[in-house]
Amino acid sequence: MPEVWFWRSGQIEVYCLREQDYERMTTSELLPGLDLNLLATYVPKPEPLDAVIEFREKVRAQISERP
Repeated sequence: MPEVWFWRSGQIEVYCLREQDYERMTTSELLPGLDLNLLATYVPKPEPLDAVIEFREKVRAQISERP
């Protein structure tokens, strides 16, 4: 697996495979534009569907704000 994610202490940790070891990264190499901090705010929400809808709306708003 080239990349694995872990949920620890309210944060998403990303590890990428480098030769035979995994290295902790600050961003995903597979999804480089994904704001992991933003995503992490929606993971603990009690209603998964509501979390997905809110996350999608936030991402769309960020995209529409770009020049």
